Amino acid sequence: LDLPPGRFETLTRGPVQVVLDGAHNPQKMAALVGALRAGGTGGATVLCTLMAAPDHKLDDTLAALAPITSHLVVTGYRVGSGDKTKQSFPSAEVAAAARRLGLTAEVAPDLDDGLRRLLERPGPHLVTGSLYLVSLAREALVAAGFTP
Repeated sequence: LDLPPGRFETLTRGPVQVVLDGAHNPQKMAALVGALRAGGTGGATVLCTLMAAPDHKLDDTLAALAPITSHLVVTGYRVGSGDKTKQSFPSAEVAAAARRLGLTAEVAPDLDDGLRRLLERPGPHLVTGSLYLVSLAREALVAAGFTP
């Protein structure tokens, strides 16, 4: 099964692997976590952001992600303009919600810093929570020498 870029895609540079998946709601996150757990993944360092939505969606999505997460790095994004603007929850709110669930979490001011923090921590590494974030992270990782 060939999945599109950013859907359960693994990028590799030497021994370092980063899984990219645009799961962005509780149902998709639960499916992603189930697939990762089935493959033996746990204790992942995760770079994540989520799109603004009702608060319960934020909590439910983070709760679905929690079982495989050892540490969460939260960053944000804003794409588009005017009435076509899409933006993530404020990073501090996502990090605070994660901490309420018992996760360790830190806020990165931008994607580049978020990727640096992700890769400084032990793997496995996962980027998730938004197709926007995943597409931006994929571009940055490929530019840094990671390959599909």
